[in-house]
Amino acid sequence: MNLIHRLITVMFICMSVPLLVSSNTLQAKQTDSIHVLVVFSSNEDQIDEYQRLLELQLAHFSENITFRHSSHVTKSDLSKTTHLVYQGTIDEEIPSNTVKLINSFTGPLLAIGHNIEQLSSYWKIDRDTIYLEEATILMWMTNS
Repeated sequence: MNLIHRLITVMFICMSVPLLVSSNTLQAKQTDSIHVLVVFSSNEDQIDEYQRLLELQLAHFSENITFRHSSHVTKSDLSKTTHLVYQGTIDEEIPSNTVKLINSFTGPLLAIGHNIEQLSSYWKIDRDTIYLEEATILMWMTNS
């Protein structure tokens, strides 16, 4: 019986290794094609701890992550972008050129934090379906 268990274990390991290797290769190919642009608002043009925390989360999906301050976004920044994130860490008026660029983006868009009401493309959802408890939790999460 002991010999049978050993054989089964060895067979299982031999069959599992190629599956693990091929799934990691497939995952690497998928994440290489994702280019994320993070547009952020802050008091400084430099990336701070809020952008670093966001980068830690986004890095699970892509290694191609670019950060641009909301006042420095250009049309060329969006040329290879497949996914766009707006992170409003401070309350500000988003530059009109940046708003136009974000609103013209046709790929997946995630807008979090302050100023998201300025992005008309983000507000395609029905505002009447948002409950106060959900909005409060979102604001608490972005302010902490």
